[in-house]
Amino acid sequence: PWGILEPHLYVASVTFTSTDGTCKDTMGKRFGFRWFDIGEKNGDQRLYLNGKRIFIRGCKNRTFWPSNGMYASPEWAKRDVELVIAMGYNAIKVTNAIAPPNYVKYCEELGVLYTGRSSGYRINDSEGKPIQDPFTRTLRRENLMRFVKRDRSCPSLFFWSLKGEDSNPPDEDDLRNMEKVRELDNTRIFVYNGGRDRTKKAPYINDPDSPAKSFYKPLDPKRYTHGWWDMHHWGHAGYRDDYYMNPRNYLRLNIVDGDSTYQVLKDEVIYYGEDGSFGSMVRLGKIKEQIDRQGSSDGWREKEFLDWHKSYDTFLDEAGFRTSFPAVDNLTKALGTNLFYFHGRTLENCRISNIIDAYIINGAASGATHTDIFDIYRNPTGDPAILSYYCQPLYIAVKLREKVMPVGVIPVADIYIVNESNLKGKHTLELEFHDPEGNTVFSKSYQVRILGGEEYGQLLLEGVSLPPVEKHGHYSLTARIVEKKDVLCTGFDDLFAIDYMTDHGLTGRGAVIDTSGVINSLLREARGITLTEFTPVQQQTGADRQKYDYIVIGAHDFRQVRRTVYSPIMEQVLDGATLIILDNADEWAEQWDDVYSYQAIQYTGSARWGNRGRLFVGKSTLLTDLPTSQAMSWEYQVFYRSNVWGLNIGRIGNETIVALAAEHRRDILTAVAKIPFGNGRIIMSTLNMLPNLGSQRPQSAIAKKLFLNFLEYAKK
Repeated sequence: PWGILEPHLYVASVTFTSTDGTCKDTMGKRFGFRWFDIGEKNGDQRLYLNGKRIFIRGCKNRTFWPSNGMYASPEWAKRDVELVIAMGYNAIKVTNAIAPPNYVKYCEELGVLYTGRSSGYRINDSEGKPIQDPFTRTLRRENLMRFVKRDRSCPSLFFWSLKGEDSNPPDEDDLRNMEKVRELDNTRIFVYNGGRDRTKKAPYINDPDSPAKSFYKPLDPKRYTHGWWDMHHWGHAGYRDDYYMNPRNYLRLNIVDGDSTYQVLKDEVIYYGEDGSFGSMVRLGKIKEQIDRQGSSDGWREKEFLDWHKSYDTFLDEAGFRTSFPAVDNLTKALGTNLFYFHGRTLENCRISNIIDAYIINGAASGATHTDIFDIYRNPTGDPAILSYYCQPLYIAVKLREKVMPVGVIPVADIYIVNESNLKGKHTLELEFHDPEGNTVFSKSYQVRILGGEEYGQLLLEGVSLPPVEKHGHYSLTARIVEKKDVLCTGFDDLFAIDYMTDHGLTGRGAVIDTSGVINSLLREARGITLTEFTPVQQQTGADRQKYDYIVIGAHDFRQVRRTVYSPIMEQVLDGATLIILDNADEWAEQWDDVYSYQAIQYTGSARWGNRGRLFVGKSTLLTDLPTSQAMSWEYQVFYRSNVWGLNIGRIGNETIVALAAEHRRDILTAVAKIPFGNGRIIMSTLNMLPNLGSQRPQSAIAKKLFLNFLEYAKK
């Protein structure tokens, strides 16, 4: 049989010869013996290939290509499929257009599944209603029929899909077309739609019986409206702790009574057909190397790639980030690695559930200067080893319920096994917890019974309490299954413990403007001080003027501040004070661009990039004891869970602390900067700081530490 990475292929051929031998013709068609079906075990609907349960680890491929954009050379097509295999995936979702024949050829020959959808089939108007134009409907039917006839013998193609993300139920034309497809091929799963198989209004839960969920099973004439749920999740900028809370809440769905698994129904195939949104930049450095080798930049979007590379390269020098990212490729790969980690951990959540049947990454080879796991030149946008780790057939999934916390907190972990290797029976599970210096602070053995067989995900231990984290830094929890002296599989997770309570030298006199009160609340807790309010009354003249070492601006009405105390504040900065802006940074920046009003910068605007923004850090004393020279990863998750934004203030003469890129923009903005002004300095931030300074969530410790660094290291 034809199987994953076992691509046994055959040719059926027919020869015609006329009786007098003057006319002869031969035609052959390649095919493979395989059977893909929906089955049931213990009431759970599952996917099977050749009688064996299969979990689909897929990648949505937008099938754009170098030079011409639209069509793959044999070399590029093969490179694409090989890359998908190297990352650990077994399926490719092709949606933007019908896959070119040479692409299908390599899926067949290398043993990778692919899903087919007829390009241009969904024809809706601007309001989302189906267009009734007869010519357009005839054309889409013809495209669909040609597609089915071309690929129905392809063993890689495991189901047909008519539409994606269409909230309309099938009309009579759709139903007729589905029947025509089944006349040509009724051996495959046939899905009407994906990504809108849910209720039309919030909370957008699984609609148990909906025409939009229409599908057919192989060799079954019945059209089902329950049994296949294709769910899409979008808009994720990086991994967060709330993606895994506990064994009842980790599927990123709507939560009822603390349970996010309630709508994952066992009597349906649960197909996560598109997860995440555009997440990373293309590998600009690698692409520039390719274009330089070919000696011309006249191909599709090639000049745009070179222009974008130049912009990033200039940033590295102007912002002083060259020591953190020696080349543009180091920066773009760092930004992509953050996304790879998100996809790896989310895939892990699906696999441990033992009920979800497929996880398809949204986005590769996009037709633009943004993408997901690889670009149109088939360069991985992050470290492929991250994805391949979470695609292993056998490993221990260690799930810390919180990966970011202040020191003194007791971590809690759940331990699962991902097991597609049929490991079964009684075994010993060993856990070890290591502190930032590598010391073992906890070790314990447990006897566990592993089910094996088709139980590809299994909870082994729930709610393991570990010793309190007493030191600042990264801790690691490792796990292994052993039999006598043999280690059968391993796994790990890590956390970041943050000490923001230790005073590292906060001295001098400070003042505050903060209508929320969270700044003084934190300072009383962490440093035992309360700042006086900066008011006009306090401002004297000459030698009698109260001198401050630092002034913190929290929540405030900028118009009122500008009218009453702006000039006194700026005089303090000229005289040596540090001004820290945590709110309304854009309004302050605009004011500082006024040549008649303490001009400090050249401000040309701000941009809010939401989930498309990617925050990253270089090296700075303001980041003391925090991760540096990286994309803001899970340690900084409180900052990218909101609508990230930044300022265009120029970089020469300023110290950029946190920068903001976006997968759809060539510009790089400033999210945190230290700006010299007179004898003092300004620290301005667009990060989501204030809500976290007043939050009791463990993950907010990173914001508290960063703010206290602003105070303690501002002059260094």
